[in-house]
Amino acid sequence: MKNKPILWAAGLMLISSGAQSQQLFCEPCLPLEISTHKTVNVVFPYALSGVERGSADILAQKAPGADNILQLKARKKGFIQSSLSVITAQGKLYCFVVDYADQPMQLTLLVTDQPKTAPGVILSSSKHPHPLDSTILSAVQGKKTVRNIRDAKGKAVLRLTGLFTEHDQLYFAVALRNRAALSYEIEAVRLFLMDRKPAKRTAQQQNEISPKWISGLDDATTHSSDQFLVIAADKFSFSKRQYLTIEITEKNGARNLRLQISARRLLRARKLPAPKDL
Repeated sequence: MKNKPILWAAGLMLISSGAQSQQLFCEPCLPLEISTHKTVNVVFPYALSGVERGSADILAQKAPGADNILQLKARKKGFIQSSLSVITAQGKLYCFVVDYADQPMQLTLLVTDQPKTAPGVILSSSKHPHPLDSTILSAVQGKKTVRNIRDAKGKAVLRLTGLFTEHDQLYFAVALRNRAALSYEIEAVRLFLMDRKPAKRTAQQQNEISPKWISGLDDATTHSSDQFLVIAADKFSFSKRQYLTIEITEKNGARNLRLQISARRLLRARKLPAPKDL
């Protein structure tokens, strides 16, 4: 991501009047490190309502297509320690103490008031298509390379139809079919690694993986219709005792769907086909 101070600062200095009028619940301040050459992603459990930077040396923007991810960089090296305040749509106020570091300790920080639940990507109502959307969709749509990985609830069915890789990225092709009279609107998409068999008296570990982008999103999947998605993620490490979960959450509903992909299946990802090969 290129340094564009004007673009990064735009759109985040305004705090909505609705957020100001509601009661705020403050969370303890958290340490945060940023640099000039690496983007730090802060994933919140709720959509962002407002951001206040303590210094102009902190560059901030919402992640394109996601309402709950804040992306941060430094305008210059070695700036004086400063602060960052974030208000979410649920009335939560988060405070960060921001320092400069050439190599930030964390490039993805998960912020949640519910530690057992991993925050996902909350889809923006104004979606920003990725420049590779049409290319990737045309390359994988109709190519069924995976079978028998599915979940169903309330006449909504989610299937993994393909698993591909290219340039240290993974692409998950999923098909959502809705046979209910009620439409199915996607609120959030989550990816996380989980231990297959945690030891006795040990809590199950799960690591959030932020999708790089998602293509093929529609506002809603209506009755007797299908929606085809491609979820892209950067390469990540995993052990044979772990599996990847893809979770799609229904907006204002309870038909939340999960796909579980074993480590063995992840290793069998196929090379992303070129559109000309179709």
